[in-house]
Amino acid sequence: MNLNSLATNVMLHHSAHWLGDSTLRAEITATPIGAALLALVEQHHQRLATQSERRRLLDVELARLTETVAELDAAHNSLARAISEVITALSTVSLNTALVDLLIRLKQVLFPEGVTIVQRSYAYKAGAVRAMEERITADDMTLLSEIKIGDVTLADWYQRWVDAGKQLGLQVHARAALYESVGRGGSGVEQIDIRSARYEWISVVRSLLNEFDHMKLSLQTRERISASLEESIVQAQRVRRRGDGDGPGLPGLDDDPALGGDPALGDDVVEPEPEPEPEPEPEPAPDNGPSAEGPDGDPSAELPTGKIEPQPGGQPSTEEPASAAPIRPAASNGGATAASAEPVRAALAEPTGGDGGASNLNATSEIEPVTAAS
Repeated sequence: MNLNSLATNVMLHHSAHWLGDSTLRAEITATPIGAALLALVEQHHQRLATQSERRRLLDVELARLTETVAELDAAHNSLARAISEVITALSTVSLNTALVDLLIRLKQVLFPEGVTIVQRSYAYKAGAVRAMEERITADDMTLLSEIKIGDVTLADWYQRWVDAGKQLGLQVHARAALYESVGRGGSGVEQIDIRSARYEWISVVRSLLNEFDHMKLSLQTRERISASLEESIVQAQRVRRRGDGDGPGLPGLDDDPALGGDPALGDDVVEPEPEPEPEPEPEPAPDNGPSAEGPDGDPSAELPTGKIEPQPGGQPSTEEPASAAPIRPAASNGGATAASAEPVRAALAEPTGGDGGASNLNATSEIEPVTAAS
């Protein structure tokens, strides 16, 4: 029985039912071994419930911090772009040269590296707004207060921008501290704590299932315990194979054991069904030279193959097919060498039916050697 495939919440559901059902509890504790095992089940049930609840609360807080950081970052970036665009627009259309100079200086104070600040990390943005507070002057704040957009001024946008950057830094630090607490040696609940509690629960429940005969439980009680576990295991494996539906508890809460269980705990390893192998592609036919068809694709125009062909009288010819005359190398002519005879060797005569398969070339004739010009 692959108990390791059960989600932590499902484990707690089953053990809580065994502990809370008075009739079932009385029958299990009727023997000393059953009472001892049920006491262990209760002990590990409480430990698993405590660890999983602590981890759930940490996961909820982590999700909240992550959402807050994303909202603050979006607000920071939107305000930075809006302030930059307003100052740029005013400095472009204004006819007051002195005002244009003041706006250009103000933009350099607020955006020393341009609006690329919105592409920086959370910590960088938080540090940048604190550095901006140090260099901005009273005259700059007065100019921001004089620029109005509807019912608000640029000074209002500036203050919201600074506040968003500061809060962004604080929330990032809080999230980093929470991550550290669930790390190895931290004060929070790490994954190894949940896994250890799960394995202890699995071990004691397996012992309980193995001692049914010694506890002298009725067949109905055995079925109530084992059948419900089997059904939950089947459902968990079906969901994991499909890859949809509710997973084993909250994200990050369970250690999400691999399908098939833990052989160290005696779980039945369920191997996933192998995928069918693709059929091999047919190999191309080997190239065995020229086909039996003629050059124009006509099977009747066969090429010479050197085999003995049947004669019109029905008897095969005993004569050997005619071959080309031997090629003799040309004598040296003032240092000239004989040309290659390979093209000549391929020139075979087609057989005819009138002369008993003899070649239309005289087999005794010689081919004049070709000599290269000196």
